Amino acid sequence: MRRERVRKGFAALVHDRRRELRLTQDEVARHLGVHPNFVGYLEKGIRRPSATTLIALCRLLNLDRRKVLQHLHPRFKDVAIRPSDGPRGQPYSPPLAELRHDRVLRRRYSVTEQDLRNLARLDAFGQVSDSRDYIRFLNLMRDLAHPPR
Repeated sequence: MRRERVRKGFAALVHDRRRELRLTQDEVARHLGVHPNFVGYLEKGIRRPSATTLIALCRLLNLDRRKVLQHLHPRFKDVAIRPSDGPRGQPYSPPLAELRHDRVLRRRYSVTEQDLRNLARLDAFGQVSDSRDYIRFLNLMRDLAHPPR
């Protein structure tokens, strides 16, 4: 008898949903354009997907993107993300466009053009309520990348 590892968070979410849908790791991998081992690594919590792969995975498994984001990064629960009800294809959501044009706020928090592009990716997971939530998210990302000593 095979011994099952206890899965937690994102790994459990992906594994359980794939099994509910009766999909094999090979089928998921083919759909995502990744190696089947990568799907296994995701389900074991060894690897994390890129934003592009994560979005495709959410579509394939019909997972709520906001819930997945919070499973991947539990600290994101403090950022208010609601389902996006606006049209897709716009370069920036209204709150992000507001941040983009608010030079005082951008200067105060050292928000770069690259930061704005990265924050725009967040819109794929839903719409952030206002520009201050983008700043919270950005600060959280910076803390994760460079934890205080």
